[in-house]
Amino acid sequence: VCSSDLAKPVAASDEHKTQLIQVAALSDAEKAKALVDKLAAHGVKAYTEQKGELTRVRVGPFASREQAEKALAKIQSAGASGVIVSK
Repeated sequence: VCSSDLAKPVAASDEHKTQLIQVAALSDAEKAKALVDKLAAHGVKAYTEQKGELTRVRVGPFASREQAEKALAKIQSAGASGVIVSK
């Protein structure tokens, strides 16, 4: 391992990954659908994804973290919250 490899910040690898916003993970699929509809009413295009017993509500993907942060601000103005994740 080269010492210059060790100096690279871990966050730099996120620049090449897709950014998503996880808004919620709900056990009630109907509540997840209602949240998607609420976000759509505020101009945010969300979708659901099944993960075991949970229905995830996500927004994205975004090419950059900056785009994801702008979308997160819209989500928050709609009264919801979210977390930016790299995929």
